[in-house]
Amino acid sequence: MHLSNRLLVVSRAASASFVPGNHCASIHKRGSWPSLKTDLENAGKQWVDEQVVVDGNMVSSRKPDDIPAFNDAMVTLFSTAMHHAAHSE
Repeated sequence: MHLSNRLLVVSRAASASFVPGNHCASIHKRGSWPSLKTDLENAGKQWVDEQVVVDGNMVSSRKPDDIPAFNDAMVTLFSTAMHHAAHSE
């Protein structure tokens, strides 16, 4: 599945689900549970220890404590995408 034109929001361990293959090749930075740092780095991704990481069309975060910031970033991503879609018609 190619995801370059899709919005992607993942939290905690879900970030590792998108490591294999090239379906997220344009996304380089990820936030995730700290135990996944090595796996993400071995896959050529930059692991970031921040509440929320926004890289292109992907929002990721580390842990449940980050959910409020994650939700804010997700809403911003969706709003921006809707704005662009409305103006491209």
